[in-house]
Amino acid sequence: MAEYQRVTGTSFNSFAEAAKSAFDQVEGDQSREGIAEARVTELWMTKGGVVGRTQYHAELEQVPDGSSPSEG
Repeated sequence: MAEYQRVTGTSFNSFAEAAKSAFDQVEGDQSREGIAEARVTELWMTKGGVVGRTQYHAELEQVPDGSSPSEG
């Protein structure tokens, strides 16, 4: 199985914002009118440290050429 681009986003507010932040890093396929697709591969939270707040993290994996398993 091929390894595809993975990106991570973070937010102080929600997993949804963290996922949006990650998805904003995924480039669209110009041959498909800029369409981009990704699947969530991991969600996690951290707290404390220098920031001292709860932080939400989302990792996405780009789905190439619309080959999502949900299609079909």
